[in-house]
Amino acid sequence: MINESFLSTRKIHEIIKKEFNIDYSMSRIPAIVKKLGYSYKKGYIIYSKMPEDAEIILKKN
Repeated sequence: MINESFLSTRKIHEIIKKEFNIDYSMSRIPAIVKKLGYSYKKGYIIYSKMPEDAEIILKKN
């Protein structure tokens, strides 16, 4: 059993391959996750040079 709150598509692919010996394509994983009733969101990039108050600065503009 996996005790992680957030799993990447790559990690889910590895788990399925290891546990069930099935090699789905990476593009199929989101559909499988959704069909099982889990929510799926694409990740977003957090830049290292981004200021901590970037959201506030963007709202002001």
